[in-house]
Amino acid sequence: MLPWFSDNRFPLYLAPMAGVTDLIFRQICKELGADVMVTEFVSAEGIMQA
Repeated sequence: MLPWFSDNRFPLYLAPMAGVTDLIFRQICKELGADVMVTEFVSAEGIMQA
């Protein structure tokens, strides 16, 4: 059990989904009770060229 989930319930995680999990989507999920959210995948090629 992770320390920030001390109320003995299963945490709700939002999995990373490329092209779907933009900021607005994550904000909606937070309002609906998601405990942990992550951003989309990042293209390594795009980072190398930046």
